[in-house]
Amino acid sequence: MNFQEALTACMDSVALAADQIAANNKAKGKEGADMDARLFRIKHLLILREQVLRSIIFVEALLPNFFFNRSPLFTWTFPCASSAWTSPR
Repeated sequence: MNFQEALTACMDSVALAADQIAANNKAKGKEGADMDARLFRIKHLLILREQVLRSIIFVEALLPNFFFNRSPLFTWTFPCASSAWTSPR
């Protein structure tokens, strides 16, 4: 499963849970059932966004140090406009 598929699955799960909250509250005759479901959805999508942003920041901070640190395993250089990736030195 790639990142996009995982993110879509999380968003679908939040939407399904919000729909279940609305249905349960309507069955109980609770006023504001739709509002509870909407607030649940907003809260959990904001949490998901925060987690995704943390992951992106982590990867951006990690990758330059991990892959381009001049260790024997990772001695690749950035390509110039006219060439492809160079081989290890």
